Amino acid sequence: MSRDLRRHPRTRSPGTIRLGWQDASGSPRFARGRCLDVSASGIRVEVPEPIPLHSCVFVSAENINLSVNASIRHVSRVDGKYLIGMEFSCPLKALADRLAQERQPEPVHRS
Repeated sequence: MSRDLRRHPRTRSPGTIRLGWQDASGSPRFARGRCLDVSASGIRVEVPEPIPLHSCVFVSAENINLSVNASIRHVSRVDGKYLIGMEFSCPLKALADRLAQERQPEPVHRS
């Protein structure tokens, strides 16, 4: 069994994501995809086309109020789409705090 060595816990965060990067010739490229999960240090998305490893990407996800630069760390093809793991240029403390609050159960108030 493999251990999860991530520095920050992942949280499921379905929603639309927009990505922007430059291809090998320097031309701008854009993709719209689906956010799968997010942590304070990275995000995993599903997109219709591959993005080369180590590419610098601008990530925008309105549903989690995210606009950040990231680097492509993992790409795999699954059922005709691409699962891409990205690492943010620096961990996002505000996002980590918000995700931690969302993971905590609501207190039960008894009457």
